[in-house]
Amino acid sequence: MPSGRSPRLASRSAPRCSSLVVALGVAALGGGAGCYESGIAPCVHPDPLPLDAGLDAGPLPPVCRHIYVVDEQSTQLSAFDPMTGTFEDLGSLPCTPKAKSARPFSMSIARDDSAWVLYSYPNPDPGGMPTTLGELFHVQLNSNTGQGLRCASTPFAPSHTFVFDGASHTIATFGMGFSSDAPGSDAETLYIVGAEGQNQQNVLARVDLATFEVVPLALVRQVGSPELTGTGQAELWAFFPSPAMGVLPAIAQVDKATGATTALAPIQNIQRISGTPTAWAFAFWGGEFYVFLQRVSDVYSGVFRVGRATARLDVVAAQVRNRVIVGAGVSSCAPLTMADADGGMP
Repeated sequence: MPSGRSPRLASRSAPRCSSLVVALGVAALGGGAGCYESGIAPCVHPDPLPLDAGLDAGPLPPVCRHIYVVDEQSTQLSAFDPMTGTFEDLGSLPCTPKAKSARPFSMSIARDDSAWVLYSYPNPDPGGMPTTLGELFHVQLNSNTGQGLRCASTPFAPSHTFVFDGASHTIATFGMGFSSDAPGSDAETLYIVGAEGQNQQNVLARVDLATFEVVPLALVRQVGSPELTGTGQAELWAFFPSPAMGVLPAIAQVDKATGATTALAPIQNIQRISGTPTAWAFAFWGGEFYVFLQRVSDVYSGVFRVGRATARLDVVAAQVRNRVIVGAGVSSCAPLTMADADGGMP
């Protein structure tokens, strides 16, 4: 979101520092103990996670194995592999937005090997409200066939207005994420959250992808402009970048019915991603949250990892050259723990 988601191994093997740095094209920072190599800045290795027994579902399909990200300017869609810290470029989005100035704003990934990508563009009506509108596209990934990306437009309306507590709330651009309808279920729903205008609270809604109707659910009263990610356990989580100078970012679980948020336990090192945000994205994979963030002080986006169990932030890459990531999508079939990642689908 700009301002304006093999056979089981015995354990998780962390990538060597040098391979991670070379793959990302930048120096990873963070000062992990015992992780220096000649000419390489200190790296942070993933924490070992306990393995669960009884997982024998076979290898993960590609759509469950990666976090997909999209670049704001180049519209490059890439697959980020959390196990190796590498990006694989899949191609520029072949979408044709109505406005030439439109750029990707957010993205989510469905279990059916497709992406839903929101573009944003200025309202062509001078003085019109909201000032920014959205256009939703459906992109076939074809990760199993190698046929390349295919994009289709949708009849999704450019903005939506709802009434809560007697007040109007408009949503046009938003964060989004799929979440399973029940723990372990293959059925999933696309949730969106956003607000237009100053001092408006975020509207939480779901999208009926058969009719493209937006169904309002609740107001999210926590301050900020959140991005969403879901899980196969029917959870919905949000990343709130720093909403104001001196206010720290937050990660919180969102109640799908009420919009109430429950923050992850105080996150160690969270100050490393404070600052005025200009582009951000968010995904959950293998028991860890991944934040892709560019601030006004950054040239490119950085990659950061927060352990759900440890509530500790580690820097995967301070900045990733030539990438300004505004959307990250992960399917609800993504592994819930590293044991699932090694052994198969959750």
